[in-house]
Amino acid sequence: ISVGAYPWTINYVPTTDTYSPLNLNLNIWFAGYTDYDWTDPLTGLRYRESFKDSSFQYFSANFGLPSLKIGDWEIDSDIGINHYEPDSPFYDETFLDVKVRFIQDGQFFSWSPSLAIGGWYLGGRVDLDAYEHPDSSHPCFYLVESKYIFIPHFTTEISVGYMWNNFGIDEEDVVMAGFSSALGTEKLWFCFDYYGGDFGAYGFSLFYYVTKNIWFQPVYFYPVERNYKADASKFGVRKISLKDYDSPSLWIGLYYNFEF
Repeated sequence: ISVGAYPWTINYVPTTDTYSPLNLNLNIWFAGYTDYDWTDPLTGLRYRESFKDSSFQYFSANFGLPSLKIGDWEIDSDIGINHYEPDSPFYDETFLDVKVRFIQDGQFFSWSPSLAIGGWYLGGRVDLDAYEHPDSSHPCFYLVESKYIFIPHFTTEISVGYMWNNFGIDEEDVVMAGFSSALGTEKLWFCFDYYGGDFGAYGFSLFYYVTKNIWFQPVYFYPVERNYKADASKFGVRKISLKDYDSPSLWIGLYYNFEF
């Protein structure tokens, strides 16, 4: 099973997996843009920053809630709190997440997938558009299904889903998909995912169980489209085209899991 930043995910795309009951998972991420170099067509200013200059830290704590069993039904869930540093005008520092898996893998038939709903950026938002700064938060909600395929030495989980208010962006709803696969051992996984929208990206990572409770994951995101058309109506321009506005980014995460 693979996890990622924020709630339990592949890289960015959530899966139906939840943290084990009464497990507390703490993780820290160091992230930054690897090719941040674009020019503002309104001012002519060039924004060029290194990975170090554009870097930020991300802290998250997630807790697995006790399973709820009703007859043959088992409902699993977790909650989390997330925090960014340093302070930025483009995203809120702290927000919450929650996920509920209400159908288990293979619950009805051997081939039936698991199903979960979740909320993200609750009480906060990320604003990737420097020209538009929403004053209120736009919580993100998603519906996702996942299926484990047990291939000898290459156990694979495939997930597809739909997300409302992607990245907390109001009215940007996106499709998402991805998979994670063991690479000959359950200790090492390769993860790939895709999500759409104006800031859609492909994510690639390796996830490694250093020990039972210490996990390590480097993630590389590459934008589907680096150019972007921004709404700059508040500057008297309806739309402007920004070349190379979106940038690839590298995330390096370390997790520690406490079992109670």
